Amino acid sequence: MAKTTYVELESGTVLETETPNIWPEGKRLSAREGRARLETEAREYLLSIIKPGDTIYTILRHRSASGIFRRISLMVQTERGPQIIDGYAAHLGIGRRTDKEGLGVPGCGMDMGFHLVYALSSKLFPVFNCVGERCPSNDHNNGDRDHKPHKHSDGGYALKHSWI
Repeated sequence: MAKTTYVELESGTVLETETPNIWPEGKRLSAREGRARLETEAREYLLSIIKPGDTIYTILRHRSASGIFRRISLMVQTERGPQIIDGYAAHLGIGRRTDKEGLGVPGCGMDMGFHLVYALSSKLFPVFNCVGERCPSNDHNNGDRDHKPHKHSDGGYALKHSWI
């Protein structure tokens, strides 16, 4: 398996590649800087298309025979239509990249799709404010029945989850 290299193009785009020689005009980045830049770009892009209260859909691509490993895709509905966001989520450390569709998720005994959405939500919205009527969580910390704006300290519940 070839070594992963990070290349910054003149446009500022950062690529993760195993064949850096096809990008001779690009500037080579250290692995640490390349991963950090890709994580920042992924977070910024996802925040531009996902807001608290949005639903993230999960698609089971594969389940191992033993049942302890799954490949699951994450999808969000955007203005342009449905978009798979596996690559962006992987750059944030959500699941692990595989050579096939979906994010690799080990484990069993719980809803692994929910786990991925919770992890994504926690990364994107560590703390978020909402209004009770539109609150994505049923947990209203201030006991509000009057739907006053309030703050959630657990951003894992900022997004909704649904299986396709």
